[in-house]
Amino acid sequence: MNNSLFILMLFWGVWIIIPVVFDGLTTFIYMVTILYHRPRQKACRLMKEDKLPLVSVIIPAYNEEDNISQCLYFLKQQSYPQELLEIIVVDNGSTDFTNLIVRGHMSENADSGNNIQLITRTDRGKARALNNGIAHSKGEIVINIDCRSYLDKNAIYYMVAHFLRNPEYGALTGNVEIEWRYIFQRDSNGLLILDKDSRPISSHLSRKEKFLAKSQFMEYLTSFYLGRQFQDITESFYTLSGAFSAFRREALEKTHLYQKRTVSEDTDLTLDLMGEDVRIGFCEKAKAYLKPVISFEKFYAQRVRWGRGQIEVVGVHFDWYANLRKNFKREFLHGAQLIIDHTFGFPRLLWTFLLPIFFLFGYSMSLILTAIVLMWAFYVIIDLMNAWFCWRVVSGYTRKKISNNLHYAIVTPIFRLIAFYFRFASYLEVLTEPQAWTSPISPVKSAKRLRKTVKKEYRKTARIYSYLWRLMGGKTRKPMYEEKIAELDSFGLENNSDSFTNQKGQ
Repeated sequence: MNNSLFILMLFWGVWIIIPVVFDGLTTFIYMVTILYHRPRQKACRLMKEDKLPLVSVIIPAYNEEDNISQCLYFLKQQSYPQELLEIIVVDNGSTDFTNLIVRGHMSENADSGNNIQLITRTDRGKARALNNGIAHSKGEIVINIDCRSYLDKNAIYYMVAHFLRNPEYGALTGNVEIEWRYIFQRDSNGLLILDKDSRPISSHLSRKEKFLAKSQFMEYLTSFYLGRQFQDITESFYTLSGAFSAFRREALEKTHLYQKRTVSEDTDLTLDLMGEDVRIGFCEKAKAYLKPVISFEKFYAQRVRWGRGQIEVVGVHFDWYANLRKNFKREFLHGAQLIIDHTFGFPRLLWTFLLPIFFLFGYSMSLILTAIVLMWAFYVIIDLMNAWFCWRVVSGYTRKKISNNLHYAIVTPIFRLIAFYFRFASYLEVLTEPQAWTSPISPVKSAKRLRKTVKKEYRKTARIYSYLWRLMGGKTRKPMYEEKIAELDSFGLENNSDSFTNQKGQ
């Protein structure tokens, strides 16, 4: 095999085909699995003889004056009996009017059957706030939501019905859908602008904000209707959504509840539950509408925290995470997901940087443009397939939203690429910065802070590429590595495995 043929195979194989095949193959497997199992799913409806349990809804809040009132309003409109709802707001040291707004709802509904409680804390931390709320709750079913999550009027009804109809489940995640209608207009003082019927007016989004909001809508559809359903069917759940999740109290009592040892306390608790063999599932009909992130700074901070949390959770569960003997199917699927997210992220990083400059290596611009167009078309087709699948299984307003925003499939490959690079930044963050729940909100500031690390690793990587190029040309036989690179061996965890193993016992 001559060198030019080898390089051509490398060009199409490693840098293009691998990421494309894995993304496409994953989507295909998800769809086939769900379509095969979907007719067997039980209808989650309550029967007349069902004894309805008390439900506790925990809402952690920190400076949420823009969201808490609407969040409580949607809870007060639930079809589930209000006398069986216990709403607990944990004000986690807010410095705005969150506390006063909650007290206003408490006084307005003191005689209407709504049981709203307020717990005020001086220290901060979402994990501690959730645990505090759980400790004060009395319900057999505990539901945790974010202030930006607005529950559909039947959400709690369907969640409880799923537990009663399926006693094998100990925890469920709700169906989270992005909804930009709940981004409301405000005046210069931050107060809602109301129409003539005293209803808040939705904001008019800019092109950038529409791009972020509607791309997230398509992303969340795929994540929940495909990803979460597949994980439910295969019993390989990775994370319970912090925006809307529910637990049987006895299942929570088997764990250490939420812990602040990672920035992704939801995923940490999910793997704790799985370690106790608690069945975790997805309730499709229990829907929560979530306000999207519409600024690149906050979107960056969100994705960095998600990526960092995934890596940290793997670290703290290192003692059993890859124990194939305990549950082969679950651990195999978890491991495969990590390989797709992380290992095959590196080829994707390579071709997005190197593809535009391949003309310097003798490739024609027509070949390079063909590769870019083919990759773009492939991801557009994938997003159209995802949208088609979701359109088939949803109804009403959500189906209309998909139809009206289907043209965003043309630009979602850009969104995918941006999200990937923001997520890749989290890998650098986790290797260089101490653990913290908040993340830098500016990619520019983050890049400046990490530039020494990036520069050092870039030089190492450049030497590797240079060696490969000379090797393909038959010009060198020197050793590939001149020094040991710890990150390429054990991801920097070899010195911490004992501490990770012992953390859960602490």
